[in-house]
Amino acid sequence: MKEEILEYWNEQARKYRENPLATTPDLFASELEINEILKYINDGQNILDIGCGNGYKDFEYCKERKISLKGLDYSQEMIDAAKDALARAKGLAGDLRFACGNVLKLEEDTKYDVIITNRCLINLENDQQQMEAIDNIFRIIKDDGLFLMMECTKQGLEKINEVRATFGLDEIKERWHNYYFDENKIMPYLKTKFKSIEIDNFNSTYFLISRTINALVKTEGQEANYNSDINKYAAKLPPIGDYAPLKLFVGKK
Repeated sequence: MKEEILEYWNEQARKYRENPLATTPDLFASELEINEILKYINDGQNILDIGCGNGYKDFEYCKERKISLKGLDYSQEMIDAAKDALARAKGLAGDLRFACGNVLKLEEDTKYDVIITNRCLINLENDQQQMEAIDNIFRIIKDDGLFLMMECTKQGLEKINEVRATFGLDEIKERWHNYYFDENKIMPYLKTKFKSIEIDNFNSTYFLISRTINALVKTEGQEANYNSDINKYAAKLPPIGDYAPLKLFVGKK
């Protein structure tokens, strides 16, 4: 990871500390992500969350499941915020711990039932680094274990931008610190590693509405409101189509 990207996340941690806004401005989207991951994890599992940020999502997983979960992040500032929150946490059903680490240099002796990434691998610089990270992750997943790779793709971004263009809305671009996956490259690669791989477009409807209708009704000159009633209701609708950059790739080893 480039130093300027690491510093960006360090600054996010210093600014927001334990607040979920440290890793995303869209809290309805964050809730959808948490609920979708929970569908794939079960009591008794040993889980690693790589790129956990300040651990906000991990606390939610451990409230709902009796799991052993380790949160790993490259940003020491994020891990410090997570540990501060953990020191005061109550009502956790699962065992939770945090550590600083690098997905390109995983120093893990343990093998895990489930490994999660959520907008982590898109912070790497290119296809090669992303594939190296996947190799490292694959190595420490138990046989029949799951890789829950929740990452953004160029194709998903293109599809929502096609819809936005019909409304005269500006194109959404990849953020400066991100390198989105190319599905035409990553799917064949994942298929060489995992027995099965599926794409779960869990937030397609939400993204379609929140990035079109919500954008159209905003006051001119202002940013779209992520906390709007439109987004609130959109988050309750079932997923339809393929209109979100963020997708959940579910790989079974």
